[in-house]
Amino acid sequence: MANGMRFGLFVLILMAGFALCECQTPPSTHVDAPVSPKKSPTVELLRNGDFSSGNAEFESGYAYSETSIVPTGTYSITSNPALIHPSATAMVDHTTGTGLMGVWNGSTVADIVAWQETVSVVPNTSYLFSGWISTFDKSGTFNQFDIDIHPADLRFVINGTEVGTFSLVGPAEDGAWGQFKFVWISGSAATATIQIFIVRTDDSGNDVAIDDLSFIGPYYR
Repeated sequence: MANGMRFGLFVLILMAGFALCECQTPPSTHVDAPVSPKKSPTVELLRNGDFSSGNAEFESGYAYSETSIVPTGTYSITSNPALIHPSATAMVDHTTGTGLMGVWNGSTVADIVAWQETVSVVPNTSYLFSGWISTFDKSGTFNQFDIDIHPADLRFVINGTEVGTFSLVGPAEDGAWGQFKFVWISGSAATATIQIFIVRTDDSGNDVAIDDLSFIGPYYR
């Protein structure tokens, strides 16, 4: 009888232990990972940076001509500057080799805007301004050399402040493209007026080809 009671008591204690184990859940040690803020997508803001739309979506203080850029202070949009200037080297655009580029016969007057566009920006945001530059002016007594002794020097201005310069080292090979790129922070600005100036004012040798201009943002370094 005593053995039976002891066995029954053991079974009750064992069942109570199982019930206790099922009811008590150990504390969780899982910690949620911090959620990173979502980055805004980078957007191209220039509307005709590769000049595929022709003489549109930008401004210039130079005179536009479809057929000739022989006079200084003129520009055109073309597939080959040799088609509109007798002293130009034949060359192709940077984008595809079959498209359009902007070409400028540098002015002898300083501080004339070659290219300009105004875009909307987000305050306190970084943007990347970039593009490709080449030269097409031949040299020599009979324009027999496809090099430019005095290639154009350019400066880049946003909202009235210079953000950088770019020079092709002379003598520069005609048709060879060089890239520039600069980071600009908008600060409190809601718009950006982007300008390109041709600095050199020599009567010859300050001609320039421009292609694939880009202004993207937000720019993440």
